[in-house]
Amino acid sequence: MTGDQAAVEAELELTVAADPTAAAAWLHLAEMKFKSGRREAAEAAYRRRLALRPDDPHAELGLARIVQLRGQDDLAAELRAAC
Repeated sequence: MTGDQAAVEAELELTVAADPTAAAAWLHLAEMKFKSGRREAAEAAYRRRLALRPDDPHAELGLARIVQLRGQDDLAAELRAAC
C-alpha cells in the first residue's frame, strides 16, 4: 500500500463497515493501526480477523507482538509458538 495512509485506512474502515466478513481488510487495518502505535485498535482488528479465520498465523503473530509490548512475554511466546 502506497500513498495517503490516512485515506487508505479510511477506505479500509468503510470496507469493514460495509462487509464485516472482509477478513483481508481486517488484517490490513490491524497492521496499519499497529504500525501507527494504536495497539488497542490493532488488537481489536486482529481479533476480528481471527474470528473470521481461526488459527490465522498473521493475526496470531500480530497479537503476539502486542502482548509482548505490554510485557506479557509468556503469553507472547505462547502465541508465537501457535503460529
